[in-house]
Amino acid sequence: MSYARVSLDSDRHNEANDCSIKAVALLLELSYSEVHTAFTQAGRKPRHGTYNHTLDKALKLLGYRRLLMPPSYLKRIIAQYPAPYNLRYKNCTTYHAQHPLFTHAWQGLPPLLLQTSGHHAAFKDGRVHDWSDNKRLRIIEASQLYPL
Repeated sequence: MSYARVSLDSDRHNEANDCSIKAVALLLELSYSEVHTAFTQAGRKPRHGTYNHTLDKALKLLGYRRLLMPPSYLKRIIAQYPAPYNLRYKNCTTYHAQHPLFTHAWQGLPPLLLQTSGHHAAFKDGRVHDWSDNKRLRIIEASQLYPL
């Protein structure tokens, strides 16, 4: 499933502010409709953003849980950047996974739900699957999704 496909499904549902739904659908390889239904049952209102507690409820309804990676996880990614970037940078951004200088540090990582300020994006197969892939949104935290 591609981000373009999930975005089309989002339009069919007349949705907005549904980045969490898109990211979860991409990471779990579920249909947008199935994930949208779980988020609605968890208490998300149409065309409104998703709070983390609602995200966790929706994941539970889908049979998954979110494991928050420690802050050192993102620091270890930065440590693999070439000098002088590994010393200069303090934060990862959604752009780094696509940047030719940094892609080697992101290769081989498991699928991750990336949280930025007010936004969620999916990282899978060595790249960010989101409109923010070429933007420099600072990643606040990363989570892995596990079956219950």
